[in-house]
Amino acid sequence: MIHTRNGNRRRQADWTNHIDSAIYDLMNGTIPEILHKSMVQSKPLANIIKRDKEFVIEMAIPGLSKDQIKINIEKDQLVISADTERSLAEGESFTKNEFDYSKFTRKFNLGEMIDRKNIQAKCEHGLLSITLQVKEELDTTIKVDIQ
Repeated sequence: MIHTRNGNRRRQADWTNHIDSAIYDLMNGTIPEILHKSMVQSKPLANIIKRDKEFVIEMAIPGLSKDQIKINIEKDQLVISADTERSLAEGESFTKNEFDYSKFTRKFNLGEMIDRKNIQAKCEHGLLSITLQVKEELDTTIKVDIQ
């Protein structure tokens, strides 16, 4: 028997089932539902793939078209954003809302190795792919003459 804080007794099997259930809820992301909070993914997730002479950023943007996405370079960052209105028809409401990418900004540091003049982007089937070419390596060796 396990004694609880309020003095009640509970069988150990009930106690372990309760912990197993809590761990299951944690692992399956249902804690916000338990706490009656809404947890909405508002920034698209991204993959960054390194290839021989380029990097590719893949971003999942379901429901957005290429016309709704803005890609800019600001200082040393690649900035990807969207700012669109998402509305439901009259009488509709969400019973569950886990993502909303209608307004977001994602920033990626470019560094000096990326050729800023040779960036390509395409959007197909809800996947935005941005290809960043690596600059040709420059010889940064400096020879110092001995006098």
